[in-house]
Amino acid sequence: GSTTFIGVAMSLEKENYHFIRTLPISFKKFIIQKFWVLAAVQFSLPTLLYFALALGFMKVKLILTVFFTVGIIISALLTGQIYYWRDQRLLMLNWQNSNQLFGRGAGQWLIAGSIIGTMFLGAIILVVSIILA
Repeated sequence: GSTTFIGVAMSLEKENYHFIRTLPISFKKFIIQKFWVLAAVQFSLPTLLYFALALGFMKVKLILTVFFTVGIIISALLTGQIYYWRDQRLLMLNWQNSNQLFGRGAGQWLIAGSIIGTMFLGAIILVVSIILA
């Protein structure tokens, strides 16, 4: 969410942000590449952990585990893009402590709303999948 590394990545650049914009590289390509690197760093460990737990500890079938892992990756990338874009929109380069970054733009309400929304969406998908099974 907005309290993750990907949700404050551009604001963490501080003084370097303006310097990076002056470099003779495409800034758009830079921020896209930065997103992919941050996503790989932030999402790889939890995804591998969930995959290993599902297969090893919970003894879930391989096909179900693969689709579960693909779902985790897709949802992480989609929410990561939303929060990365939000950081661009609410860019703050003069922050003094990290609470300023995490609290900007009604950050706490956004986190609460996204958690509740995710729970409702998950419940709906669960009910639909049980009905269709």
